[in-house]
Amino acid sequence: MNLARVLLKADINQEGGSWTDGAIAKALDISVTTIERLKRRFVESGLEATINRKPQPESNPHNFNHRSYCLGDTEKSRLADC
Repeated sequence: MNLARVLLKADINQEGGSWTDGAIAKALDISVTTIERLKRRFVESGLEATINRKPQPESNPHNFNHRSYCLGDTEKSRLADC
């Protein structure tokens, strides 16, 4: 997603005023929640931090323990006793 496009469309100083969050969401095919989160990050952290997001750590599906995830606390404690 082009974060700068969202911010440009939300800019109240542009000719004609800013777009509504709903209009931006429809035009860029993203959720209103994403737009709100982006605008909040812009206000709290500034342009550079908003545009140049920190890379997210990659998840490794091979490290996911399906058995542990599906078990409740009782089952986990019984397995730990074995």
